[in-house]
Amino acid sequence: MYLTGTIQTDKSGYAQGVVTSKKFKTVNKRQVMVPPQGTVKFAENKGFPIITAAMYMDRNLVHMLSSGGSRKEIQVSKRRLSSFDGRWRCPSKPSPGCSVTALQLAYKSRKYYKTLFLSLLDMAIVNAFIVHLHYKK
Repeated sequence: MYLTGTIQTDKSGYAQGVVTSKKFKTVNKRQVMVPPQGTVKFAENKGFPIITAAMYMDRNLVHMLSSGGSRKEIQVSKRRLSSFDGRWRCPSKPSPGCSVTALQLAYKSRKYYKTLFLSLLDMAIVNAFIVHLHYKK
């Protein structure tokens, strides 16, 4: 079973060769990201060769740690549907029989002071129970 997930770069023992900062430079009066989007870096753990650290540059840096899998880069293409005419349905348009105000009224928000009161009440009850157990001994 292979496990892959994101990781914070400040963890001890993480491969520092993979850690990269996102910078911008000006080329022809345009801000260009360095490294460019799509850049990938890999690092293999010398003690456990099955563990791989990877950095992928998208709009944000994504640092990943993987236990297994292949380290080869492959080309991924987007699947295009031939019957697609290039138009999407507008998501902001409400469904028939349902207005925007009805959708807004359906969402009931909890008042912040109610949450604050209930959490303070919970802490008071727990503290009272702890004091009760202490004096019961």
